[in-house]
Amino acid sequence: LSPVCLGSLRRAASINAEYMGWFGLILHHYAEPVTYTLTHFISKNMDAIHSDTQKMFKKSTSALIKQIGGQKFRKGRGFTSVTSVFHKGITTLMKNLRETEPYFVRCVNPNRVKSASEWDEPHVEKQLRCGGLIQALKVLKLGYPTRVPYDTLYDRYHSVIDNKLIKNLDPPGFAEAILVAWEVTRKDFELGLTKIFFKPAKASILDTIMDQAGKPLTEEQNQRITNWVMGKRQKQVYGTLKILSKVIVAIRKRKARNNWNKWGRMASIVGVTVVHNLKVARARIENRNRGNAALTIQNFHRGLRQTLDTRERLARVKNSVRIIYEAHRKQEMKLDFFKWLTERVEETRAERKRLEEERRKAEIAKIKEEAARKAAEDKLEAEKQAAEAALATKRREEARLQEEARLAAEAEATRQREAQKA
Repeated sequence: LSPVCLGSLRRAASINAEYMGWFGLILHHYAEPVTYTLTHFISKNMDAIHSDTQKMFKKSTSALIKQIGGQKFRKGRGFTSVTSVFHKGITTLMKNLRETEPYFVRCVNPNRVKSASEWDEPHVEKQLRCGGLIQALKVLKLGYPTRVPYDTLYDRYHSVIDNKLIKNLDPPGFAEAILVAWEVTRKDFELGLTKIFFKPAKASILDTIMDQAGKPLTEEQNQRITNWVMGKRQKQVYGTLKILSKVIVAIRKRKARNNWNKWGRMASIVGVTVVHNLKVARARIENRNRGNAALTIQNFHRGLRQTLDTRERLARVKNSVRIIYEAHRKQEMKLDFFKWLTERVEETRAERKRLEEERRKAEIAKIKEEAARKAAEDKLEAEKQAAEAALATKRREEARLQEEARLAAEAEATRQREAQKA
């Protein structure tokens, strides 16, 4: 971290120290805000390497491990913290970058699972966006990425040009003349304070111009520069004449103002008289218009009053007609209702009489049916009793026969036993 950044951290720590809970700061980066949590920052920074650990690193066979952790611990000096090591590394890196012309190779992590066959597009896009690549491409597309200082072209071409019109130009004008010699149009570059900025499509012409440095220009190129200088001088002359014409117009305006101041009193008197007469005429016209307006308003008010009275009378008549019509319609509806009600009553009476007759006939039929059903039930009951009596007689006869057979079997058995005894 640079001293400025460290100072910002200290200021943020002092500001946020009064708050409880979250303790940190947010750096609003152009890609997205970056949040830093400063809780226990000092305790986490105090991670000095123990002497036993240094001895272990020093005994390692790897040169890298020896360089990382095998440094001797000097007594009498404080330990080396993470922040100091990081600050020292950043300072050394920035020093090397300022002394050289670095070329960076930006690496992109394709996914979060360390797979060689997966491509996480949102993850890659976020890295490119946070790394500033998208903004750099926009600048290359819309801006002028290729640039060269005026002094570079002036130093390389001034000694080989003999045209006095060009040699007397200042470095910006001389550099623009060199571009004109190589047929570079004005829309392909922009002039800055100390450099010329080229569009991406014209970056190759700059390489060609720099490769031809030190060689004299051709006659055609000198003629282009001469025509350009003459055209520029003509534009300057035209601008001078334009400014001169504006000065002349300003002088004439000043003279006209002086003449107005001289003849202004007479013109003001005439103007006041004309204005007074115009005011009198306007007052008369306004009075006449007011009278006509008053008559028009009176006529309109009277007509409006008559119209409103007529509307009120018409409204009353219309309301009366509506009430009479409603009463007549209600009376007709009442008569129609009574007529309908009478018809419905007669129909109800006839229907009730018919239903009563049908009910009486149904009761007589039901009584006859009940008598027939009872007679059938009595007959069935008598038949059932006769069948039960016959069945009982049959059972008694079967029991008697079985008893006789049993007695005969017992007598036969007794006789056989007696015969065996004898």
